[in-house]
Amino acid sequence: MLAGTTNVNVLALWVLLRKPKNFMSVLMKIYRAYAYRSDLAPWRVGHLLHVFPEINGTCDFVVNLGGPYDKDTQLPDNRWILYLSMITRALAPKIIFEIGTFQGRATLAFALNSPSDCQIFTLDLPQIRDNQDLKAYMKSDIKTVKFLREDPNRLGAIFRGHPLEYKITQLFGDSKTFDFSPWYGKVNLILIDGAHMYDFVISDTENALRMLSPYGTIIWDDFCHLGDNYGVTRALMDSVIKDKLVQIEDTQFCVYRHSGN
Repeated sequence: MLAGTTNVNVLALWVLLRKPKNFMSVLMKIYRAYAYRSDLAPWRVGHLLHVFPEINGTCDFVVNLGGPYDKDTQLPDNRWILYLSMITRALAPKIIFEIGTFQGRATLAFALNSPSDCQIFTLDLPQIRDNQDLKAYMKSDIKTVKFLREDPNRLGAIFRGHPLEYKITQLFGDSKTFDFSPWYGKVNLILIDGAHMYDFVISDTENALRMLSPYGTIIWDDFCHLGDNYGVTRALMDSVIKDKLVQIEDTQFCVYRHSGN
């Protein structure tokens, strides 16, 4: 055990010194692997095909990792978009709601793998107009604020102009104050990947549960993530559905599948 701990510490130190930008990512993977192997994780972990057995008969999903801003984005592991594509094709949702558009990579994956008549709604912060907006948004999602300040046109840039953009409706607003009531009980698949602070994740989760249709599915990204995204894990462990959550093995996806009751 001591030797293993020493090896982990040496690896973490090497990454910190040689590739400091990747330090938190590597540390996060070490933590997840340790939690899985030692059964310390206070939540269930399951293989993708166990969580979504429908995927077993699904082979014709489409993956598009391209986009005009990929050069600015670190993508050390593209399994997350592959998994989203597989899940979407297997579930064939008619209505999808995404909290947190960002560049729109997940949004396009939804469009590519959903039925032709699927409606996709994606919500993110509106354009920053002045310093008052900036102060308000900095409290909700610092990463997106910095992203939009550099170039407001980057929001949703990956799906903009795509032939399947007709499926997508871009919504703007703060998810804590946004009116989700038109979608209550109607949404088949929800992705929560907006602001990662504890209170925002709690609010987004409560709204997602209200929007969820019978037998619908919610996916949270950045679960079991160390550092600034740890609020996702804490919020879900405090949620009313914590005993029904499953993390997809060796990913940052946490899943809730409504039983229809």
